[in-house]
Amino acid sequence: MESAPPAAQADVRAQALEELLAAEIELIVQDEFVSRSNGVEWYRISLPPGTVARGAFEFTKPSGVTVRMEWQALGCWIAQEPDKPAIMFEAIESAT
Repeated sequence: MESAPPAAQADVRAQALEELLAAEIELIVQDEFVSRSNGVEWYRISLPPGTVARGAFEFTKPSGVTVRMEWQALGCWIAQEPDKPAIMFEAIESAT
C-alpha cells in the first residue's frame, strides 16, 4: 500500500481488505493446498503425504515468500507470513 501514490492508497487498502475478507484456503485429504479469494484460485500446491495431518507445514508462494500454516485447537488454521499480521482461517467441514 505504501508504494501506491498517496491519492490511491485508500483505494488500494479497500481492495486489499476486500480480497482478505473473501480469502479462503482448502486443504484436501490427499494433501493438496488451495488458496483463493473471490472465486479466483491463486495457487494450488501438492504437499508431501501426511503433511496436513501433522498440523503444521510451510509452503513457498510463487512470489518466493514462505508461509507457515499451523492448526490451532480452536478449530482454525493460522497463516504466518513475514512482515504481515497472521491470518486465521476457520475450519469448515465439506462433503466434497
